[in-house]
Amino acid sequence: MNKVLKRLFCGVLSLAVLTGSISHAATVADTTGTDTGTSEGDIVIVLDPGHDATHTGAQYYEHSEEYDVLQIATYCKEKLEETPGITVYMTREEEACGFGGKKLTTGECLKKRVAFAVEKEADYFISFHLNAAPSSPEATGAEVYYSKREGASANCASLAGSILKRLSTDVGLKNRGIKRANYYVLNGTTDANIPGVLIEHCFMTNEDDVDNYLSAEGRLKKLGVADAEGIIDYLTNAPAPSEKESEDTQVDISTLKVENLEAETDGFFVSLIWDEVDGAGAYQVYKYNEEKKKWKKLAETEDTGYSDLNLAAKESGTYKVRAIDKAGKPTVKSKFSKKQTAVAGDGHVESISATAGAFNRSVISWDEVTGATGYKVQRQDFGSDKWKTITTEATGDGFIDETTKCGMLYRYKVRAYRMADTKKLWGKANKATDFFQTASGKVEMKKSTLAKKGVQVNWNKKQKASAYIVYRKEAGEKKWTKLGKTKDVYFVDETALWEHTYTYTVKAYRVKYGKKYTASEYDKKGVTARAGTKIEGGSEVSVEQMVAYYEASNNTYPADVYKKYGAETLTDFCQIVYDVCSEYNIRAELVWAQICKETGYLQFGGDVKADQCNFAGIGATGGVTGSSFSDVEEGVTAQVQHLKMYATTDKSWEEDVTIVDPRYSDKLRGKAILVEWLSISANPYNTGWATAENYGVSLIGMMDDMKKL
Repeated sequence: MNKVLKRLFCGVLSLAVLTGSISHAATVADTTGTDTGTSEGDIVIVLDPGHDATHTGAQYYEHSEEYDVLQIATYCKEKLEETPGITVYMTREEEACGFGGKKLTTGECLKKRVAFAVEKEADYFISFHLNAAPSSPEATGAEVYYSKREGASANCASLAGSILKRLSTDVGLKNRGIKRANYYVLNGTTDANIPGVLIEHCFMTNEDDVDNYLSAEGRLKKLGVADAEGIIDYLTNAPAPSEKESEDTQVDISTLKVENLEAETDGFFVSLIWDEVDGAGAYQVYKYNEEKKKWKKLAETEDTGYSDLNLAAKESGTYKVRAIDKAGKPTVKSKFSKKQTAVAGDGHVESISATAGAFNRSVISWDEVTGATGYKVQRQDFGSDKWKTITTEATGDGFIDETTKCGMLYRYKVRAYRMADTKKLWGKANKATDFFQTASGKVEMKKSTLAKKGVQVNWNKKQKASAYIVYRKEAGEKKWTKLGKTKDVYFVDETALWEHTYTYTVKAYRVKYGKKYTASEYDKKGVTARAGTKIEGGSEVSVEQMVAYYEASNNTYPADVYKKYGAETLTDFCQIVYDVCSEYNIRAELVWAQICKETGYLQFGGDVKADQCNFAGIGATGGVTGSSFSDVEEGVTAQVQHLKMYATTDKSWEEDVTIVDPRYSDKLRGKAILVEWLSISANPYNTGWATAENYGVSLIGMMDDMKKL
């Protein structure tokens, strides 16, 4: 079937589908080029999922262009095949390159794709892609391209418009327009007389586009189905030429007229559009000169649209258009269109909005003004009457203000301008946006705990934070010191010195589009942690302070009991504790605090009795009286040895002593080097002296009180 009859077939496709007169459904051939059953008369469409596993495309937000467009194209194919009379081929049906993989350069692969379409005698070629604009991360929407080659068929523009319309209305993508480009696959198919378009579905560099259109199979399918519906819309509405026509038939455009000229205000200018004229090689745009009272040719273009860039704001223009054919001599000219008048725009910026972006970042967007050279963006802080110019170099349809602070209220206004020679012509000023609050970057600190190797601080997770920077200052310091960064919601400070007190805080930051945005807000109070109180060490209290601490409890020392066991007075008892602790390098204030806590200031009253000289409840559990010792010194020694066992992995201290601790065990050696870890719940090894959650902390409180006396 020749091309003319195929075009005729396209023109009647809609009626044929409705009446059921197209009997042979499209049959798919594989990408190797073997035809598995194309019916004579079928419309042949080649779908080209751009890139492949070897010749990769854009990669953003854990998405790969080559994978996503393959899914979209596959869904498009499935939908097209539901329509009788259409045969669909794909240049690849897997992620791998279908034409030789690593053996081919990207250019060679593109040539193979065009050759594949030629081999299949394609009537149409559709290339599937995803856009990327790293320098304009807010760019959004779909656009469809066709070749800039002179031989590009007007069918390309119509097909592009039909697909773009479906992506806009059915999917909700912003319509960025039909565009022309010298892409190889488009130029190649144009040279082969195959109408071809390239679809940029959405922007992989726009996080919202990725979430809204690519993040699920159902959303990829919606794109593919919209593409298919657009193709079918085009086929069912394409004009049907007469069967008597041949490919060599020349249309005499002198008998035709440019129809449906429309002139509309567009940004700073007037934009003209009109219907395509069959056989036209170009179009001439004329404008009426009011001063000279005559028409003057304004431009000649191959497109079916033109923008008058030479109007002042609010200046009126009257236009008419005719088609021309330069194929022969002389040039053939069509009849002029009806006249149309429009008033130039004033450059007013529409649909301005401002929202909170990543930390210390505001996103301002607007509808792009046709003809604008740039935009001035101004910001007003809440509570201020002043407007600050943030930039006069904004372009496109948006700007990112990186000078804002977290949690603050701002509003913006935007004004467009265009350059005429060296003069800057400003558009009409627009109203400001409403005030909005920037994203809060403040991380709420949670708690601090003691880890095996230092101090661990925790905080609440901050939404959209990529990671956190941890800061520390020691008691008495004013300046924060940076410790490091982490993606976790905790950090272990391994440089903390035991016995020192620190305050910690965190700043969140977010990495977006390759840039790091650190929150200006942070928890200035932070969390304070004491970096552990070691069990080993020299005593920081005197015997006199130990005595005073006991007496402050208003308890009576049981002299009648302990004079039999070597400690007739309270001072004698405290001196024994002090001396034993000195021998083993264990803190006397800890041992004395533990004795007072465990015995109720030597009053006992539980399972253990005073004459057992068991001052730390060693072995006493649930009704069991526990161990007994020969005198006060032996009882204190057993307690100190038990603490020494917890406090160090070093065994050298055992060489010249007799172990009197009945519960001494290698399994517990070095498992509680800190007083805090004597509480099992706070111990990183899940062991300890007591089950009470605040056991170690309460001992530290008693020790501190003792030091104050």
